[in-house]
Amino acid sequence: MTFTPQPESRSEARPLAWVKGPIEAHDYAELLDLFVDDEDRNRRSLCLLVLDARKLLVQPIVVNDLPAPAPCPTEFLEGLAADLHDGDFSVLVAYARPGALRLTGEDLRWQAYVSDAFGALLLGCYLVVPDAVRAYADCPIAA
Repeated sequence: MTFTPQPESRSEARPLAWVKGPIEAHDYAELLDLFVDDEDRNRRSLCLLVLDARKLLVQPIVVNDLPAPAPCPTEFLEGLAADLHDGDFSVLVAYARPGALRLTGEDLRWQAYVSDAFGALLLGCYLVVPDAVRAYADCPIAA
């Protein structure tokens, strides 16, 4: 498992307003789509976008090569959450994996880990697969 700060988006086509202005809730999925590259989608990754009080992007972080089934990097998540609680920050999280856009038991475990670590700081949890990004609430449950 590796922790990689992501300095820039993979897309050069992103409007400048996203860099200079606040990120709105209706833009979360599109923004995560820009930051989670194809390689990360196919190797189980966690993308965390840290936003400040004005909802400006402060730092994207990608944790790659997550094991399956999911033992979560709880020390990392809890440490980051503690640091964020010290400021006026929030976090947007995406779990990326290969496969279909249907929530599995493992996807739900990741959501629980993230929710437990970040609590009220969590703006949203998204599932990212090779061809789509969707809020967990908008994903069907796998049978």
